[in-house]
Amino acid sequence: MYMKKFLILIIALLLVACGDSRAKDKELVVDALLADPDMVVLDFSLEDIECMVDDISEAMDDETWSLYVEAMRLQKAGLNDIEVLQRLDMTDEDAGKIFAAATTSLLTFNCISMEKLIEIGMDVDY
Repeated sequence: MYMKKFLILIIALLLVACGDSRAKDKELVVDALLADPDMVVLDFSLEDIECMVDDISEAMDDETWSLYVEAMRLQKAGLNDIEVLQRLDMTDEDAGKIFAAATTSLLTFNCISMEKLIEIGMDVDY
């Protein structure tokens, strides 16, 4: 009887420990991207953005991810890119890591097809 309860407890702890530790942050980033006027123009679906955020998260170490989440939080609060960089005192290296992860997510075509990106490129007024 006790062994059964013990096993259930161990399984429950493993399930909790194996969960996505960045899930709440990913929700915040998705919400920020959905509210971003540039992303609205690109007409990405919720599923597209969730997939991109997963890819971006996987491409970043914990320190870079935390910096990215804070940057997205500040952008969602209304700060522009320059204000975010200044507020976070972000180095060129940090900004480069974030840019590389975001670009890699798009250019792997895991989330957005090449055809859709070409279509978006043809529709966007520069």
